[in-house]
Amino acid sequence: MKRKLTKRIKILVLGIIGIFLILIIIREGNTFRVKNSWDSVREKCEQKGLGFNFRDIIPDPVPEDKNFAYVAPLMSLLEYKSDGVTPLNPEEHEAALNFLTVPKDGNWSSSLGAKGPELYHGYDLSSVQKFFREDGIELWSQPEEAGHPEDDVMLAIGKVSGGMDLFVDASKQRPFYRMDRRYEVKDFNKIKDFETVIEHHPAQTQYGNAQWWFNMRCLAHLQSGNANSAFSDLKMSMFLAELNKNELGLISQLYRGALMKLALVPLWQGLAEKSWNVQQLESLENILAGINYLEGLDNAMRFERQLLNEIHHYLRGLLDQRSDSFTASLASFGVPLALVGTGGLKLFPLKWFYISSSAFINGSQTRSNELYLKFLDRIIDLESRQIIPDAAKEFDQYFEEENFDKLHPYNFLISLFFSDPVPVAKKIGKMQNLVDQARIACALEAYYLKEEKYPQSLAELGKELPHDVFTGESYYYVPDDKEKYRIYGVGWNLKNDGGQVNAENSQSGKVSDKEPLDLIWQNFPVSFSD
Repeated sequence: MKRKLTKRIKILVLGIIGIFLILIIIREGNTFRVKNSWDSVREKCEQKGLGFNFRDIIPDPVPEDKNFAYVAPLMSLLEYKSDGVTPLNPEEHEAALNFLTVPKDGNWSSSLGAKGPELYHGYDLSSVQKFFREDGIELWSQPEEAGHPEDDVMLAIGKVSGGMDLFVDASKQRPFYRMDRRYEVKDFNKIKDFETVIEHHPAQTQYGNAQWWFNMRCLAHLQSGNANSAFSDLKMSMFLAELNKNELGLISQLYRGALMKLALVPLWQGLAEKSWNVQQLESLENILAGINYLEGLDNAMRFERQLLNEIHHYLRGLLDQRSDSFTASLASFGVPLALVGTGGLKLFPLKWFYISSSAFINGSQTRSNELYLKFLDRIIDLESRQIIPDAAKEFDQYFEEENFDKLHPYNFLISLFFSDPVPVAKKIGKMQNLVDQARIACALEAYYLKEEKYPQSLAELGKELPHDVFTGESYYYVPDDKEKYRIYGVGWNLKNDGGQVNAENSQSGKVSDKEPLDLIWQNFPVSFSD
């Protein structure tokens, strides 16, 4: 009896050992297979000129004395103690945070822009005048009796005009921009250095605040008939909007486009009122011609890819130095504890038992780069200057398919760090269309000043014009016999809706991407009752 029991125990032990060895073989075989997959994808990326050195995509240095990032009023925002968090001079830091701050309260919005996606509603300075008076007549140098809105607004702006002048002078001495602190990374193997690269710097907000004042003063000058001063303020507003031109990341490019859309409001006002002369219109046309959001978006997407690659590089170093930092066993996959907490992340389904720590890293990096090669690299065509909506839709469909396992370990880091570029591509494309249309509008107004009429077609302008970034075709131009015109592109849905305006949604500011709505510029105000 004892012999039979002993024999059974030996068989059981040998069976367990055999199963264990089989699992080990499967695990190691999978690790080897995933490593080969990663080597193959890496080779494909390198063949397409996609490198893996994060420093290769960092913007070129700018001499400090030419760098607007070091403008005197905001310098303290760049000065921190050795911990990188505590301001070197707290008082000066606080003063910089309050430099040219836009006044706000609960009853008045400090925003500037159209109520919806269009710019052609004009801007009423009476609401700004009302706020300055209610916030304090003495505080904002307001007269006892309200005057013309533009006059009272100019009096209020006088309280901050000294700071605005500092910015104007600095823009001439420092025409370039680079946020050096983002790229002074000493060790890419430290998580805090990644945070330095991707963080939103406080100075960015101050540039937006300063731009608000220049836009307001531009509008006040226009309404006072002082076109030359308005033009100077408009150029400063556009300069501030383009500071982020070479900055990395989707957020930086979105912020760049948002500020330019605000600058286009006074630009449109001057066009609608025929305030700009031919020389000013040609200058604006040249500035707008130099704005290429597609290049910025392409660089931002490459940055997102490279950031993920650098995180994987960090994890490999962590695995080599401290293998106990990973929850690796036969019943769980090798997720780094730094990302999921000290408790680890145990996934019990047996389909994941074979994923080792190295397989987790290689498989994850393979998946992220495959996504870029298969979808993201096709969304933008810089050569034809187009955004390809169909490629972006394929990307969305890929993630919406039922068989796409969002919980798979190889998708874990993608879900944590990967920014979906499709919504950004829509916004960037719309903004490029808007800038293109503003450029065409400047050419139309210059033609009008010379010929005392608008052309019947864009071809009569006799110059090379930008095309719709979504279709690659010319923008539509619809003039009428009352000196009104409309320029429009078909937008993300690639459908020509005749350049119609959905007034209800324009008023509410809520516009669905699925709703047929062309991207429009017109030279006359629109009434919501139209």
